[in-house]
Amino acid sequence: MNTKLAMKLNKLLIVIFSVLVVSIFLFTRLYNIKDGLFFLNDLGRDADVLYTWQKTGKPPLLGPQTSALPINQSPVYFYWLMIFYLLLRSNPIYSVVAYLVFYLIIFFFGIIVFRKNNQLIILWLGAYLLMALHPQYILQSRQVWNPSLTPPLVLLSIFFFYLSLNKKNFKQLFFSAFFLAAAISFSFSITPLFFVLTIFLFFSNREKTVKFIFYFFLSLVFFFLPVIVFELRHNFLLITSLLFKPHPQQKGIDFLTKFNSLADYVLATSNFNLNRFLLLSSFCYSLYKFLTLKIKSKINFFYFLFIAMLILTFIIPFSVQAHYIFAISVSLFLTLFCEIRLINLTALLIISLFYVFFIIRGDNFQDSPRTYNQINQCFYQFCQNFKKPIYVSVISNFHPYHYGPEHRYLLKKNGCLVKNIEEDETTADMMMIVLDSADFNESSRYYELDLFGPFQKVKKHYCQPNFGYVLIRRLIKDK
Repeated sequence: MNTKLAMKLNKLLIVIFSVLVVSIFLFTRLYNIKDGLFFLNDLGRDADVLYTWQKTGKPPLLGPQTSALPINQSPVYFYWLMIFYLLLRSNPIYSVVAYLVFYLIIFFFGIIVFRKNNQLIILWLGAYLLMALHPQYILQSRQVWNPSLTPPLVLLSIFFFYLSLNKKNFKQLFFSAFFLAAAISFSFSITPLFFVLTIFLFFSNREKTVKFIFYFFLSLVFFFLPVIVFELRHNFLLITSLLFKPHPQQKGIDFLTKFNSLADYVLATSNFNLNRFLLLSSFCYSLYKFLTLKIKSKINFFYFLFIAMLILTFIIPFSVQAHYIFAISVSLFLTLFCEIRLINLTALLIISLFYVFFIIRGDNFQDSPRTYNQINQCFYQFCQNFKKPIYVSVISNFHPYHYGPEHRYLLKKNGCLVKNIEEDETTADMMMIVLDSADFNESSRYYELDLFGPFQKVKKHYCQPNFGYVLIRRLIKDK
């Protein structure tokens, strides 16, 4: 009777906690999203790809290009987004809905799969709670940046890997490799996790190591099959670019800069010193537990995971960006829940209180500087009267690397004949320079004006106090 009562109580607690997690996810991602969604940069890039696919009927073979290397992710990212782009008839919140559905499907999948393992179900619910509350996760889901879909896949991979450690069959190991490859298909920043898991497996079971590597690369081929087709069609263009073209310069890869960036992005308590204290304390505590626990202890795996991920992050010669922290943040979440001890609970309470305060303060729920509807209406009016081919450039104070893909997308959608001056310098004689909370001083952050050549201003118009455009005409056509 007591056993049955305990089982019913456990089920009730799982249901209550699940309702709490789902409620937080829905509130923090959808509250004021109509006016709060900042349709900027990556959102415009994604929508432009999906719009082109819808018009041409040809699915993309490449995913988004990475910011660190001249190579593309798998287009599986676009294939998932396309479902919601069509269902919501290109309403810009399709991206947020796609994010939510992805996280919640995997959330309930994990509950079903791991429900009979008390330790894993606690870890699963705890990690998801922190993902629901974490300021960076909220920010990157309301202003979707590729690749914000990776954390649930990382969790699945780690959990199946953990289950495979004491199993004689290799089914769990295959699932771990499969979900890890899926996560990497969305973001190459997850790749260090593969090395960490492989190292751990090498010292615990070398026979499984070979199979794990085989399963992983087999799964990679599956997710990157469209990219392989692209490479075969275009004489291995991506590989050639990766090997011979100059890479973006990496800044801030010294130890101190990396540590500060990791602390701010991974802990995200909005307190500079507390972030650093918590990250350093978490590392020292995890190292202490790893060295004092028996090497074969199941709990030791989670401490090793966080320690190795942190060390490897400092070793690899890439700077720490906000959208690179998903694997290491998940590994930290798991260390907080893997043992119910005073130090874990204290750290968890401090972090959670800061996150709740962040949500109450509502920094991410305010209206965006300009809404999707405002810029869409502006371009609708323009495209009704302008039917010539046109180039598009942008001057924006929002983002140092902003080239305005959202503006190009909305102009196309409203009927303008948008051309890319980067691909063809002679197709159009007119250029629109979008003024996004900026003014025109006859220069831009990119080289579009140099390609365009001498020009004269035709028109300057503001649709909103902080949004408008300058229309220019080329004076001398290129021969």
